[in-house]
Amino acid sequence: FYPNENCVNRLIQKIQTIQPTNIYVPHELEQHPDHKAAAVLVGNVIKKLPADVQLPIVWMYEVWTPIQQIDHIVDITGYITIKQKAIQAHNSQCSVLKFDEAIIGLNRYRGEMHSWPGGDYAEIFSEMKLQFKL
Repeated sequence: FYPNENCVNRLIQKIQTIQPTNIYVPHELEQHPDHKAAAVLVGNVIKKLPADVQLPIVWMYEVWTPIQQIDHIVDITGYITIKQKAIQAHNSQCSVLKFDEAIIGLNRYRGEMHSWPGGDYAEIFSEMKLQFKL
């Protein structure tokens, strides 16, 4: 997948307008092609930002495919019920796959294995490694 120029240009303009300090996107090794395409798009856009634009930190998260390189851990215990309800709102996906149970299970695993002695549930992130602009 290589993003078309229209998508690239629109996202460049949006970043220049909003000037985010952080961008969140599924990680580049996600198995779902749409998730992977989002990571490729963001990576390509970041490389093409004008030199006068402050580079945001790009945090990649897991959806279908667990991340191997963990750079940041966030305790989401206080939000787990809200997250589960938000996922369950995707009726078309949850009707064919117990996605809500799967991701909550992964968040529970992350909480136990990576957030200790923090909360019971955690999200983990990997920072997209960006080339320095010259």
